[in-house]
Amino acid sequence: MRAMVVDSSKAMRTVLKRVLHECGYDDVIEAPTAQSALDSLAACGAADLPQLALLDDNLADADSADLAQAVRERDGAGHVAVVMLTTATAPAGTGQATAAAGADDCVTKPFTRAALVEALAHVGARR
Repeated sequence: MRAMVVDSSKAMRTVLKRVLHECGYDDVIEAPTAQSALDSLAACGAADLPQLALLDDNLADADSADLAQAVRERDGAGHVAVVMLTTATAPAGTGQATAAAGADDCVTKPFTRAALVEALAHVGARR
């Protein structure tokens, strides 16, 4: 399975990639910015799109809800599950805004491995 991790922190991308590998995602695209994520998606053919996108809600170059919506628009068939990674200090309503943009689930940082795995199972069961 293929996944995409979009987070400005290299350390966070490394942790997320490790958990994804443990959960069966053998191909993980890493993107430090929303623009690099969109460029990676644009380079993918329909059969090469990731099945999962983990998106940080605090990217410097884009609003996370806009990025989630762009992922949804690129994925016309609805095969990409979107999980937003929010911070404990995120403004009230962030979860509702990302859900409205098409996120399937939301995980609050700092998170435990168990919480992330639960979210991955949750979105996997809905696909």
